[in-house]
Amino acid sequence: MPPRAPEIVSLNEILMSSERMLRILAGEDIRLELEVHAKECLIAVEPSKFEQILLNLVANSRDAMPHGGTITITVSAVDVDEDGARLYIGLRAGKHVKLCVADTGQGIPPEFMAQIFEPFFTTKEKGTGLGLSTVYGIVSQHEGHIGCHSAVDQGTTFTIFLPLAERMPVAAPRVLPPPKIRGGSEKVLLVEDEPDLRASVRRILEQNGYEVFEASDGAAALKISQGQADGFHLLITDIALPGMRGPELAERLLEQHPHMRVLYMSGYSGDAIAPRMSHFIPKPFRRDTLVRRVREVLDA
Repeated sequence: MPPRAPEIVSLNEILMSSERMLRILAGEDIRLELEVHAKECLIAVEPSKFEQILLNLVANSRDAMPHGGTITITVSAVDVDEDGARLYIGLRAGKHVKLCVADTGQGIPPEFMAQIFEPFFTTKEKGTGLGLSTVYGIVSQHEGHIGCHSAVDQGTTFTIFLPLAERMPVAAPRVLPPPKIRGGSEKVLLVEDEPDLRASVRRILEQNGYEVFEASDGAAALKISQGQADGFHLLITDIALPGMRGPELAERLLEQHPHMRVLYMSGYSGDAIAPRMSHFIPKPFRRDTLVRRVREVLDA
């Protein structure tokens, strides 16, 4: 499917429409504060791409605060003069929309700051190193600029500038809302080792009518399967599980239930790992993306 053309949209609206998913992603131990500007703060973007920026930055901040903390997201309209533009490499003077995502986390050591936007660079024990490079790529595609300020044990702030856009004088035709995403009643086995994400996915699936069984690893999933003689309609599993990996688990379950469908999840880039996997959803994902993908896999 070809990429969607950029639209003139309000960053305030994108942020507020993503609020619920951002709070789920941040988790119960983290306080999420949103501050929007009185003006519309219009930008020319593909909305889903900017939602991906928000999800990746919030996930990055969450991982920097394992014991809880605060994430503050602010949107403002700014007029950057020549002196201000010199503070950021590549930033041009002019009217911009400014997005800041700040956390009270562990901070980034100075020796790593020059590498944080490089693909596959990460300081986490469990991580892909693709989140910030993805953000950098999307911002660059939209003629924007991203910078980072961090202090160890104090926190990190990512600042994004995007050119301020103006609405066209002739209003575009009103687009009808997309049809409601259909849920179902099928039995789903969910295998994910991150408790918060597992709980969020289970809640979303159950709210859409599915009967969900959950496990934190492959061994637990096999044990659950032994008690279900008629098997499951769908297995949703992370690829990089501890112990038995997701593809190995799927192979063993398919030997018993060959008609079961499989949907893989991973924080790795889909292009990098998914060519051999017909059904895949990259993390982090939105609620409606998950529900739609599950239905597509079951109906395939």
